[in-house]
Amino acid sequence: MRQRSAAPFAAVVSAVVLAVTLTACGARVDVSVNVTKAGSGSVTVQVQLPSGTADAIEDLQAGLPVADLRRAGWAVVGPRAGVSGTTVVSATHHFSVLSQLPTLMADIAGSGAEAGRPFRLAVTEQEGALQDTFRATGTVDLRCRLSCFADPALAARVGYPLGLPPAEVSQLFGQAPARALTFRFRLSLPGRRTSSGLRDANGSSVLALSPVLGQATPVAASTESLNVAFLKLLAAAVCSGALVVLFTAGWVLQRRRRGRRVLRAAGRAGFPVTGGR
Repeated sequence: MRQRSAAPFAAVVSAVVLAVTLTACGARVDVSVNVTKAGSGSVTVQVQLPSGTADAIEDLQAGLPVADLRRAGWAVVGPRAGVSGTTVVSATHHFSVLSQLPTLMADIAGSGAEAGRPFRLAVTEQEGALQDTFRATGTVDLRCRLSCFADPALAARVGYPLGLPPAEVSQLFGQAPARALTFRFRLSLPGRRTSSGLRDANGSSVLALSPVLGQATPVAASTESLNVAFLKLLAAAVCSGALVVLFTAGWVLQRRRRGRRVLRAAGRAGFPVTGGR
């Protein structure tokens, strides 16, 4: 596995997570991956925190490295008002082929090789004659706890990988950071489910998990989707074959009718006739 340096501000979206979670406790991080039949899709990271003061929102807006995120291809929305007085900020990145997905997932948090990042996910497609199979494998590994979101560049500038002294971080999150910072992971694959843990949703199958800070959560799912393009070609071929059969049958019937007319005319003319009916 090739070695990769951290993306802007701790692998891009870690900056969003840090900026929000260090603004107030009780934050929730939602990671959503959507895969289409074409093998394209999107990765969205949304962070939601309880209602904050005007000063907190202003600090959050000032702390988001929007320019760095946009240069890395992420579209940032917020901070904005959410439900029940919450504040929400999100970042979305689209991919055109499945091979781009592991890198995008790795860029959510951590640094170094992709295999060692907290968010790891790969989706493969196996094309079949009548249906295609999508398989997803990966792990949400949060055993690194808050250090999952450490920023090496920030540590080099201010001396602290989370931007704050450890004592202040402990004060923000307390002795049980897993209760102050919660996670949800959602994966949507095309087609009908062929593995447990999935639920149907508008022609797709959805896997919903609740990873816990300090633990590793495996990700595994598979679906089957009809190969519509192949079925269309098959239908066209069947129709073409049927037309050939009909044309051939019509041609043979016409030849037989013509032969009968010739025989009847020959008989009326007094010529000896053999064969034919």
